[in-house]
Amino acid sequence: MKPVKILGLFIGLIQLASVLMFILSVYTITSVLQSSMSGDGMALELIVNEASGEGALQLELSPNNLGFFDTTLYLELSMFADDEIIATDSSSIMLIAGSQETMSLNLVVDSKDMERIFVQDLETHLEFTIDLKTLYGSI
Repeated sequence: MKPVKILGLFIGLIQLASVLMFILSVYTITSVLQSSMSGDGMALELIVNEASGEGALQLELSPNNLGFFDTTLYLELSMFADDEIIATDSSSIMLIAGSQETMSLNLVVDSKDMERIFVQDLETHLEFTIDLKTLYGSI
């Protein structure tokens, strides 16, 4: 067999392996996202301390990696009022293939901002940032 044919066959096998790795990576990312954002995998709770007036918004996720590769999950939660950041928290975990982990984020809102939100009826919104990486950060 000529060296050119061997090289062509080798390149074809590398391309096929690359496509297969990409498909398996997309499946892994999709499975982690689906388990993270489902009703069973996410809980959001607002706790108000009546004495101090402070509030805490707690987000708990239990993502499950049903995919084939280890995945790094980064999540950031921010609370905005009138386009101003009131509170923010972030966390990152490594999900081994086939494992499930729990991550928690806590947004602590001081009494002054709680009063602005509830008494002055300030428009407030939450912003989620999710970053998923697999195959050692290549995808």
